[in-house]
Amino acid sequence: MALAPLLPAAAVAAGTLKVDAALPYVCALPSGERPATVRITAAFPERAAVGEEIRPTDVTTTVELPPAAVADLIALKAATVRAESRLTVAVAQNGQRAEAVWNGTVQPVAVPAEGPLTLTTT
Repeated sequence: MALAPLLPAAAVAAGTLKVDAALPYVCALPSGERPATVRITAAFPERAAVGEEIRPTDVTTTVELPPAAVADLIALKAATVRAESRLTVAVAQNGQRAEAVWNGTVQPVAVPAEGPLTLTTT
């Protein structure tokens, strides 16, 4: 995402800030709602010069389905699952605002016979 024209920064690029956040989520399955964890990771420049684009790298979303959700998928006779993600981030600075959107996909993943299932989109 190129946010620089919309959000001026204050200093020159100096390093990388890595973000890793886990968020609670609920998956709706035919047998009911199941808790899941969504993890979002990305790397941002620690600083940027005025007018310089802020380009996050290594943006991923990971959905961690617990064993109970996997059991529901097995009961539905699902052999594979595929994830798609849409991550929208709103940013603001000095009265200016912008929105960045990332869409992610992953190739189909086999449903395990038991245990959790992790789906990572990039």
